Amino acid sequence: MRNYHDTMQDDRFMFLEIKAEQIRKMLMGSLLLAKDAWKDTLHGTPEGLRVLQTVEEATEEFIDPSITDPVAKLDNVLGVINKRARAFVVLLDYLARHKE
Repeated sequence: MRNYHDTMQDDRFMFLEIKAEQIRKMLMGSLLLAKDAWKDTLHGTPEGLRVLQTVEEATEEFIDPSITDPVAKLDNVLGVINKRARAFVVLLDYLARHKE
């Protein structure tokens, strides 16, 4: 029989999963908006095209729906978040260095 402490831990973990999912979705939206807003700038140079490719790869990164273990699932979501956040940093770095 599960005790109260285990139930509380499960609930706390579930809230962490929900937060991670929200962050993953916000990063996806941010990358899509940024890609659309700066696509002309990014198409202007070979480096910009590489940045655009990095952003596109990050937006194509999705969670693995076959994962059922909660810890592995959270790890997978955090991996997607990491890739998308890194792409956003690469994009912002490029834009900062190529301001008009």
